[in-house]
Amino acid sequence: MIILTDALVLSVFTPGKAKSGLEVHADLERVTGSTIKLGSVQPKLRSLESEGLLKSWDEYSDHERVRARRGRPVRMYELTASGLRRKTQGTETQGNFGTDTIPEPS
Repeated sequence: MIILTDALVLSVFTPGKAKSGLEVHADLERVTGSTIKLGSVQPKLRSLESEGLLKSWDEYSDHERVRARRGRPVRMYELTASGLRRKTQGTETQGNFGTDTIPEPS
């Protein structure tokens, strides 16, 4: 099981590029090589937003994701300046981006 640390989640963001929660989830699975429960990503994104490390908004554009959701907006997330500083600090101090694993319960 992967622990979603701040450093791990921030590591999948690129400055100036917004991502949906689903894109963040897919990137986290790609980076870790593990299956991550979708329901664990949104609370972490909201937590990072409340700390001022991410900003979010609803996207209503004619993007295919919006059409696929039958007109419902897509929540987009982007690094803030504080998030970029934290991300940079995380990569300097935490080479594995917090991908420590914990054993599965027996």
